[in-house]
Amino acid sequence: MSETPTSAPTVVYEIEPSELTASGSAVLRDLGYRAGRLRDEVELLNRDVNDHHRTVRPYDLSERASSKARKSVETLLDELSTERGMAWRDVARVAGVSRSAVRKWRAGDTPSPESRTRLALAAAFLDLLEQFPIEDPVGWLEVPILPGYSATAFDVFEAGHLDLLLDYAGQRVTAIEVLDVLDTSWRERFSSTFEVFTAPDGERSIRPKK
Repeated sequence: MSETPTSAPTVVYEIEPSELTASGSAVLRDLGYRAGRLRDEVELLNRDVNDHHRTVRPYDLSERASSKARKSVETLLDELSTERGMAWRDVARVAGVSRSAVRKWRAGDTPSPESRTRLALAAAFLDLLEQFPIEDPVGWLEVPILPGYSATAFDVFEAGHLDLLLDYAGQRVTAIEVLDVLDTSWRERFSSTFEVFTAPDGERSIRPKK
């Protein structure tokens, strides 16, 4: 015997028996007051939770980066390029250096403490992205944030807006909100003559706009 589908639960506001003797309009006014008060409390709680989350999250990322910094430069480069699939040009971007500098590191040169910290931070950030979850963090960083514009999450990372990028990964802010923070003139600066499309083989590709 098949079960009869049940409807979704609804929120019920309790009414005291004494209220049943009041006029209908008075009851409705009181229910409206209660609903408004509850809504205010929920909004305040949500704001407090968001503030707490934004306060704690940078410490989490910092701890992860500190742990990554214990690794050798060779290990960090291998993690970013081989394990994660990050192109060397993008490794240079997240490290804040030229591609020639990265080539020297691969040949045995020692990067500055700041560059090493940036490499560790990038590796930690990619780990954090997987919690949302994002299966291919590097690929996600390379995709244009908004169709028709060239700005990517890599640009946001490079600009130092990591907390904003995590909010975007968690779908807590929109693409336009991200771009407004990145550059208020993004519509002109990042306007692209190319577009991203899904090719017949199912892979995402780029082609000139029609």
